[in-house]
Amino acid sequence: MSKSGSLRLHDARTIIRLIGECRDLGDDATAWRDHWIAELARLTDAHLGHAGEMAGCRALRPRDLGVTVWGWQTGFTDANVVEAQLDAFRKAPDYSPALLDHLRRQAVDDGACHTRKDLIPDRPWYRSPDYDVVQTAFGVDHILWCFHTIPGAAADECSGVVLNRARGRRDFGARDRTLIREAHAALAPLIGGPLARFQDPSPLDLAPRVRQVLG
Repeated sequence: MSKSGSLRLHDARTIIRLIGECRDLGDDATAWRDHWIAELARLTDAHLGHAGEMAGCRALRPRDLGVTVWGWQTGFTDANVVEAQLDAFRKAPDYSPALLDHLRRQAVDDGACHTRKDLIPDRPWYRSPDYDVVQTAFGVDHILWCFHTIPGAAADECSGVVLNRARGRRDFGARDRTLIREAHAALAPLIGGPLARFQDPSPLDLAPRVRQVLG
């Protein structure tokens, strides 16, 4: 690994701290992911982030199992734009050749972390529907993908992280890729155990008195 892509001791400590914070929120699938993606965005200077679960990863027919989005909270994008794009993805999940290429590589190298330039050259990218429709709506360009199989789940169910930087900003670098890959590798084995999945019951579904007793 090149020096620029190596993690510092501070990075390792930051990952350990973040995993602990997620575990503290672990019984609420949305709460821990909200914190997870917000912190990953902060650590990589990203402007937009998605964190969630998908099925159909190995079959290259991705299907949304739940997602949290960071970026509208800071005013970078609008919540209505976020919901419209998520709805479009659910209706046509294969709109992004770059995402499908990432999933092909992830099947061989689980937990791999790719930038857009690792997957698709500039010329076809800036002519693609993905860029014209989705990235333009959000005001972003650079993308970092990292998907990891969820242990104990169906073979094609993955935990996913997608981070974006605004147009005109620098691309993600080797250290960003390494940081996200190592953080995701540490977190993924906990999903479905200490970290609730979207399909798991939530304490919010319980009566207030029951939640108080559990607390």
